[in-house]
Amino acid sequence: MSRDGGGRIVGHPHRAVNNYGNGINGQFGFLLGQIEGHPGLTQPVRERLAELEKSWAALKADVTKFETVEVDAFNDLLKRAGVGGVLMTTKKPKIVI
Repeated sequence: MSRDGGGRIVGHPHRAVNNYGNGINGQFGFLLGQIEGHPGLTQPVRERLAELEKSWAALKADVTKFETVEVDAFNDLLKRAGVGGVLMTTKKPKIVI
């Protein structure tokens, strides 16, 4: 993107750069990359893993609330408007580490 003579930003309307910190997946992935190929876990790595697991526990509660409460409420709104809802599978994949 660039600016025109009047200082307005111009450019393709569908091209945007999103700069944001890594989410929880990225942070776990970064930590995994730090330990791959090393024979043991250092204390700082163990501490970081504990921090990430604590963060994930809070996020997981949000995800569960979203899946069990908010999607149902959204589907009720859609149903009243005569629109099909969001389908959620009842079976969740097993997490394998």
